[in-house]
Amino acid sequence: MSDFDAIDSLLDAVGPQAELPPCHVRRELRERARLSKAQVARALGVSPSTLSGWENGRDPAGEIRTKYAYLLDGLNAKLATETETPPTAEQPATSSTAATVTPSSSPDPSQDEDGNGDDVELLAAPEPCV
Repeated sequence: MSDFDAIDSLLDAVGPQAELPPCHVRRELRERARLSKAQVARALGVSPSTLSGWENGRDPAGEIRTKYAYLLDGLNAKLATETETPPTAEQPATSSTAATVTPSSSPDPSQDEDGNGDDVELLAAPEPCV
């Protein structure tokens, strides 16, 4: 390692720090992703109490700050796309779009093949079964 390599590493350490969201947003992102403090702390290689400090106002430094900012950016992006994605299931047809049956054009379901009537009542609109 030359003298310039040592200087370059010092300059890299002094360079711009990764941006972090405010502490309450950090906690909110973790909670919305349903991640525990222990899970995040383990992934970053710190203790859960250290993560608690970061969520309560302290800021990490150095390489760990970059890793934490990367995690938070990823969570923010993932959660933002989940809330923007419209539901994929189609809405069921409403009774106003359902086909209507007129007695003159359709056989009467209350009459069986022999012409005998059941005690079946035709409804104009569907109702829930009880």
